[in-house]
Amino acid sequence: MTAPHPPHPGGQSPLPPPTARRPKGNWYFVAMICSFGLLTPLPFLHAASRLNRRSLRMRAAVYAVLVVLLFTLSSFVPHDAQGHVSGGVGDALEGLFVIGLVSTVGFACVQIGPVRREVYGLAVPPPTGPGSADPVVAARLAARARREEARALVARDAVMAHELRIGRPDLAGPYDDGGLVDLNSAPAEAISAHCSLPPEAAARVVRAREELGQFRTVDEVAVYAQLAEGETARVKEYAVFLPK
Repeated sequence: MTAPHPPHPGGQSPLPPPTARRPKGNWYFVAMICSFGLLTPLPFLHAASRLNRRSLRMRAAVYAVLVVLLFTLSSFVPHDAQGHVSGGVGDALEGLFVIGLVSTVGFACVQIGPVRREVYGLAVPPPTGPGSADPVVAARLAARARREEARALVARDAVMAHELRIGRPDLAGPYDDGGLVDLNSAPAEAISAHCSLPPEAAARVVRAREELGQFRTVDEVAVYAQLAEGETARVKEYAVFLPK
């Protein structure tokens, strides 16, 4: 007979570990696949309106042209009186249509996947580590995971990062970056508030930035702004460097 589990301190049951937040937007794939390619441009138009990105509008236009061409091609497939494809030319045209349609929808699904994450938010893995079941600690760990995801996005596509206002807590941006601060553009007030720096230290960071043009590493910030060890650690936790 197994012994009963000891009660949780305080008489409360332990909280279940937080689950991962997953991006929405599955309708992107449903629309393209279930419409047999006819609605392929629609997810790109929706993403372009949310992210205000010209490249997505161009992709939508390209896919619209491809869809029109493919279904125009299908209209030239000859059929007999029973509606069956007739002749070798008909078989070839139908084969081209099917291959082109499958390829178009397949490529579109591959391309829209990362864009969908940007529109609806990157998935955040469940927090792990000591104290992760505590909701306060879990929230901090989740924010840290968001910062790492946002830094990866900055490294991958700086233009997009600027559009999403990553590292600018003083501006109303559509993207949750976990509280990052761009030390190459954020004002002293935002640096002070979000990096927990005294106003004097934040002002030194801004003056050093004006002298250097831009920062590239936390070490540069620490040296030129004369930050203490604890201040440097806090800056490292929240800093990001977007190129000017």
